[in-house]
Amino acid sequence: MLTNLRIKNNFYSDLFEKEKVSKAINRLELKIDGSFIYQSNESEIADSNIHTPILVPDYLNVTLTPHLTARNVYHKKGYGVNVKSISDIDSYLKENAGTNFKKNTLRTLKRLENCFNIKYEMFFGNIEKPTYNNLMDTLLSMIQNRFQERKGRNRVIEDWEYYKSICYDLINSKSGSIFVIYSGEEPIEISLNFHQDTIMYSAISSYNLDYHKFSLGNVEIYRQLEWCLKNNISFFDMGYGNFDYKIKWSNLAYNFNTLVISKNDNFIVRLYTLYLKNKYRFINYLIEKEVMDTVRNLLSTFKPQKKQKAKLAAYKFEDCNTPINEELTPIKISDTEYAFLQKPLNEFLYASTQHISKVKIFYVVNTEKTFVFQGPKKSAKLIFKKDN
Repeated sequence: MLTNLRIKNNFYSDLFEKEKVSKAINRLELKIDGSFIYQSNESEIADSNIHTPILVPDYLNVTLTPHLTARNVYHKKGYGVNVKSISDIDSYLKENAGTNFKKNTLRTLKRLENCFNIKYEMFFGNIEKPTYNNLMDTLLSMIQNRFQERKGRNRVIEDWEYYKSICYDLINSKSGSIFVIYSGEEPIEISLNFHQDTIMYSAISSYNLDYHKFSLGNVEIYRQLEWCLKNNISFFDMGYGNFDYKIKWSNLAYNFNTLVISKNDNFIVRLYTLYLKNKYRFINYLIEKEVMDTVRNLLSTFKPQKKQKAKLAAYKFEDCNTPINEELTPIKISDTEYAFLQKPLNEFLYASTQHISKVKIFYVVNTEKTFVFQGPKKSAKLIFKKDN
């Protein structure tokens, strides 16, 4: 049978996560600058199987092991940034994404740094095990919180023990990195990356949902691209997924292909190639029409429902720059019982552009849930609405 004749492997994850390449491939080069990525010692493959590495990005020049031929099958789109073609991030944003996107990105970046004690750290070549464990556990928690109210599967969560087991050594050997945005000592955004020579692949990232207003995903890409420019990275790969932020940041859209590699380009090879083309065409059509999401949501209704995190009650702000007559009790956001105030507090800080250290928080006595944020430039009353 055909299935017994083919050897399938995920080229993308093998290259970046396992630092392995199919023995059917002899050499890899980055197209944009010709830099060498991989060279095999194989002079010939003994078997006569059909090798089908999937998710081969066409920003790489692929040279096969001698005496092999390949047919190319389009799979899906990928996005990245040709770092070699840019001199600085601000000019790149203006030219590539437009003036409005540049202004919005720089505004949120400035507000983030004005409102909190922000620091950025890239762990590349050295990370202590306790720090690694803490960051990986925090990143997992961030991802779980983001997907808690979504239906369907999350493969990253399912495979987390695998990622945690491999990335410590990869980071210390400069084949991986962790980029972190800290507010004080608290990680509020974390990105896990894989490296191959001059390619940096931004694989997994997430952030603290309380800081949603500050567009931490765009801040992360901005600062990581700065790091890439300073550290001779040629290509910043954002992988597949037709997301709006990838399209805006990208200056190089590329194809992921499946290669059908064999010694003889015979009828079976051509038939299998045709099968793959129709398969991917059909899957991409279903994704484009959002049929896959509908099916997943339908199937999830038949699965046991996980306990969901309690939702934050609806709230509103009222200006209160005049003296408040009610009795006020000072509270601290660091107290666990008031952790639910972090998200509205961050919204207040974003709108008023005040530093968190300058804002005092009060509970309005004899109310169900009313609070006051009092800053040197502006104050506001936070009122939680009653449940109907």
